[in-house]
Amino acid sequence: MEAFEISPFVAWQTEASTHTLYLMDTRNEEMYFLEDEVSKTILKCIIEGRNLDGIYEDIVGKFHTSVDIISADVNDFLQSLLLSNLIIKQHNRRKE
Repeated sequence: MEAFEISPFVAWQTEASTHTLYLMDTRNEEMYFLEDEVSKTILKCIIEGRNLDGIYEDIVGKFHTSVDIISADVNDFLQSLLLSNLIIKQHNRRKE
């Protein structure tokens, strides 16, 4: 199953008072802000080493939905993170 990790060029932090998750690409100092719960949940799963099935499982459980409903949106968000070089793909990881 596909797994992802934060790019080694990305620094991240969660701001305690607002719970905003900040990402900075250290190569160009571009900042990204994640404020919605779904994108933050996806990124936290990646930080924790969860694979794609684990990401789906967390989203389905937290938001009381189904994989059929969320998979396209999750995949689109992951693709945008990949294209922005904020995450990279890992293979042969088993953690769910």
